[in-house]
Order: sequence, then structure tokens, then C-alpha cells
Amino acid sequence: MSQSVSALALAALVALVPASTLVAHPSQATPAAPAAAPAAQTPATPAAPAAAASESDPAAHALLEKARAAAKAAEDLSAVVTSKVSGEGQSAGMKGRVTVVFSNELFPIKAWRFDMLPEKDGDTTAMESVAGTNGKIYRLVPADKELIELDLGGMPAFPQDESFVLLPTWYMSERSDGSLMPGMPKPVILSEKMGEDRAVDGVKCNVVHLVRETKMTGMGDGEVVIRDELVLALGADDALPRHVHSKLTQKMGEEAMTQEFETSYSDLKINTKPADELFAMKAPEGFKTTAKKMEDMMPKAPEMKAKVGEPALDFALKDASGTEVTLASLKGKVVVLDFWATWCGPCKQAMPDIQAIHEHFKDKPVAVLGVNVSERSPTAGPDYMKSKNFTYGCLLAGEKLAEGYAISGIPTIIVIDQKGTILFAQSGFGPGEKENLIKLIESALTTKG
Repeated sequence: MSQSVSALALAALVALVPASTLVAHPSQATPAAPAAAPAAQTPATPAAPAAAASESDPAAHALLEKARAAAKAAEDLSAVVTSKVSGEGQSAGMKGRVTVVFSNELFPIKAWRFDMLPEKDGDTTAMESVAGTNGKIYRLVPADKELIELDLGGMPAFPQDESFVLLPTWYMSERSDGSLMPGMPKPVILSEKMGEDRAVDGVKCNVVHLVRETKMTGMGDGEVVIRDELVLALGADDALPRHVHSKLTQKMGEEAMTQEFETSYSDLKINTKPADELFAMKAPEGFKTTAKKMEDMMPKAPEMKAKVGEPALDFALKDASGTEVTLASLKGKVVVLDFWATWCGPCKQAMPDIQAIHEHFKDKPVAVLGVNVSERSPTAGPDYMKSKNFTYGCLLAGEKLAEGYAISGIPTIIVIDQKGTILFAQSGFGPGEKENLIKLIESALTTKG
């Protein structure tokens, strides 16, 4: 199952580093990206406040206010949760007995435990349990008679796999006044309407339709709009959710991604004060305990095959006009290849500097070329460059070339001298990189060989 949206709560947990130093890695790859992957997202800054709700039913508004108050009053929650996710050509489902203790920290859950259940009633003796608390995650694997204890190195104990869909995201957001995480922009309510009452798992529920948008800036160079269309079935007596359907759309520029989350709660209880021992698991008799660290779980990126001093790979790629460009046709020039994509925020932050390098050497034998990779539309790269008045070359469909160099993240810059030898190869584009590349290219132009 894709974790590209993950209720978008992951955005607030990204490491606080400048976007220009980030590299998009294959561990987050979309199905259309064999050689590179969507960019990590830097923490967003609030956009300008938008207008108030254009459609607000007083009864719906009052019910939502009651539901928000109930969410904030919940210190802990226990329920059987069934969650389904669909969209982007993928779908998945999960069911578990969920127990969480809420907090007011960056990750608004202090402790959690998921005891997995089959989607259909049956034998549960082989089902796994996973819990998180105090910077550790525990996974009990009955089939292997093993308890895995994962030390997150001080990071919040956010679920590390698709089980995150069992988190009670309504409570998490409403405890932060509707924002995805504390400190992030507040959503603007666009619509609040009553729906038709219904029963969920024998509980009479009032139904309300809610549409809200969160606008953020600071992601690459554009505004990100997250639209959440919710249908909430709230208990008539307690206003606690028994069923939540969320259609979540993230749009940046012309690119949009939509996923739908459907979550049901049965046997719901709050404020039961679960014991700490429920979350810090101990190995049952006959089970072994295996200790792991976060770095043990991180995928190892392959070593890039672009080596300084070695011959560059030949290529034959078409530019935006349909003209084929080959490395051989550029012999006698210093060639700068910038592997990038329109969905990559760090790539787009580097592009003004790439343009500046192009302009600096416009009268010299230097070819600056953006190698566009893994786009949904073949015109996405050229269209974006045109919209920003970038005038250096754009080579299309560069996935095979990126694969040949074993490029594991973008942006990646490769500089090739006049004879076709690699002078420089690096993933990422940090502060001062433009000046370093200009000096390198100037040195190559003055070197006689």
C-alpha cells in the first residue's frame, strides 16, 4: 500500500533541514518512478488566511463543535478499528484492536498498540501485535515466536509500516484544532452540512459532511493545497466518530494525488486509563527478543556508478522540440546534467542556480541540460521550465540514463569534461553549490588536454 499520503500527518515529522539539501529517495518511490522518487517534504509555512466557510449549516456546525470538544476531552481510546485505503491505483485494508493514549506533543499520541485481527472473523492466534511508546516500537510475531524491539533513537514512536492507517486521525487533527499536526497551518472550512442519520454497529449516529482545505507554502516553489472531504457518522449521544470517510487530495501546481480513507470504530471506549505495561511489550514465555535500531531498518541506497575520472555514459535523449541529443554530439563542451522532476521540491529549489550557471557560461562551450525523469506527463518538465523562464536545455524520459548511473535520489548533478570524462557527481544541491560548480567548470575550460 502506498504511504505517499498517509493522512498527510507524516509531513510534520520530516527532519528540520533546509530543503535545498534534501534528496528524493527511492524508499518513497511511486510506481512510475523506477530510477528516482518523490521528494521529501520540508515543513511548510502557513499560507495567507482564506475566507470563512461558504456553506455552513448551523446544525452541522454545532455538531462538529461538539465532536471536536469530545476529541479534545479524550485522554485515551480503545476500539476495534477497520480501515481501508484506496487511490493512486492501489488499495489495502487492515483491522485491529487499537488502544492509544493521547498527548499534546508534536506527535499527538503518547503510546499506542495495535492487536491485528483478520478482516473476516476467524483464528487470531497467529496475528501480530505492534506497539509504540517512549521512542521504541515493539512487534510481537507469534509465527516466529519473536518479539522485535526497535529503538527509534529519540524519534516519536510513529508506526513504521502501513499499520499507521489504524491511527485515529480525526482525534489527532481535532486535538490540534483541525491542523494535521501541532504547529502546522489550520484548515479553512469550506462546507458543513447535515446528512441522513444512520446506525453504525448498532449505534445511532448523526451524519455530517465537512469539506476543508489546508494551504501551505515552502514546498519547492509553489503552494500546496490539501483538500479533505469528510463524511462523519458521529454517535448521537457522545459525538464520537463511529465511521469516517475521507477523500484527501493533495495538489501542487498541476500535479494532484487523491486517496480515500474509510475507517470504522466498534466497541469504542474512551478514558479507560490503560496500563503502561500494555505498550512496552515483554516477550511471552518461549519467545526470543531481538533488539534493532532505526538505522537497521533504513534501506541502503545503491552506490552511484558515476565516478570521477571514469568515462561518462553515452546517451541519446530527445529534447522538448523532439531533437535527439547525444553525448557524442556534445564532445568539446563541458556538459552539466541535472537529473530532476517536477514533483521534487529540492530539485525545483536548485533550478534557479542551474539557470544561473547556464547564463554564466552562455557564450562558452558549456551545455547545461536538465534530465527530466519519472513524470506522469511527457510535457510536465518543459511546461514547468517555460513557466519559470528557465532557458537551459531539457532532455526528456531520462529514466534509463539515471538507472545506468544507479542514481538513487534527485536532484543529482553530473559534470562531464570536453572529452567525455566525469568531473563531478553528487546527489543533492546544498548552499554554495552554484559557486563550486562555476569554479569547477571554469577550471575545466582553461585546462588544456
